[in-house]
Amino acid sequence: MARPPLPPLPEGGRSGELFGPGRHRSAWLLGGLFSVLIVTLISIEIAHSRLLQQPAVFAEVHVDAPLLKLMAGSPAEFEDDLQTHAELITKTAMLTAALKRSAIADLALVKRQEPNGVRWLARHVRVESRSPKTLRILYLGEPSIDAPVLINGIAATYIDEMLELTSRLRAERIDELERSQRDIEHRLGEKQDAISRLVKLLASGEKASGEKWSTNGQMIGIWTRELEELKKAVIEGEEIDERITGELAKLRNPPRESAVGLIRMAAY
Repeated sequence: MARPPLPPLPEGGRSGELFGPGRHRSAWLLGGLFSVLIVTLISIEIAHSRLLQQPAVFAEVHVDAPLLKLMAGSPAEFEDDLQTHAELITKTAMLTAALKRSAIADLALVKRQEPNGVRWLARHVRVESRSPKTLRILYLGEPSIDAPVLINGIAATYIDEMLELTSRLRAERIDELERSQRDIEHRLGEKQDAISRLVKLLASGEKASGEKWSTNGQMIGIWTRELEELKKAVIEGEEIDERITGELAKLRNPPRESAVGLIRMAAY
């Protein structure tokens, strides 16, 4: 008996593609790719979650802005509000000074940004006011073990710059006041001598009599008015001298309390 004919194959196909090894291999490959995709998505989600949970890297600085101005000799151009000091920390001049510190310049995190270190710092550092006398300096970049060193270095730069600035301005103010005081004392000496001469002239004029009395009387009036003006000038000069003496005493003996300093170091 003849065998019945085999059923026709699908167009363009082969007998093994429906249930053979090729079919199983394709399914295995698709399953593997799907598994890899799932694992990748989970890894990304975990990394993102860890990044969100990453504690902020920041340092806190004590800043008594009015006291800083007082210790600098109270120059008119010296700002005494905290927000101005917060903005000062992210200024180009301050960030440039920070990048010159070896502790910052040697960081791998910073070296990767060359030659645009200042602009990079300006984008990745933020300063916030936390209280009337506290500034917080935060790092906004990707997590890095270098971040605390960077932030602590910026905080130290700001503190050093403020201490140096106030010290220099105070010294300049002391020098200015000392020159003014020497000038006032010299002028007071001249006026005191003039007063002594007028007192003598008045004493001799009042003794005059006879035909010279008319002339002497006119001169006595002139000398008397001049004497009164000199005495007023001496009183004003002595008041100014007293104020200068008081200001010099304060500048030469500044308050012992700290106007600026590190409260909390940054940690990773």
